[in-house]
Amino acid sequence: MVEFVEYIRSDSGCELAKSLAVFKGIWRLTNEKPCLGCGFRIGCSFLEKILQEDVREKKENFGKVNFKTNAQVAKEKGISKRQASKLRRKGGS
Repeated sequence: MVEFVEYIRSDSGCELAKSLAVFKGIWRLTNEKPCLGCGFRIGCSFLEKILQEDVREKKENFGKVNFKTNAQVAKEKGISKRQASKLRRKGGS
């Protein structure tokens, strides 16, 4: 997520953040996602930079998370699959 300070920097390129008072209100109303309803969204260099960084991060992290099935957890711990499922729900795996 992009921080508030990054939007309001003078070299950020965000047209909406040029009026700080208005931008603060929009920041709060949009739950810290001012680009979603922005009228300057088309052709915004700042938004393009943000989206490119998101895509790059997703590509870097793709496939790095290794999930184990309940059967694998049960086999490792020597318990039944049902017990492994219950253990997961409690956050113990």
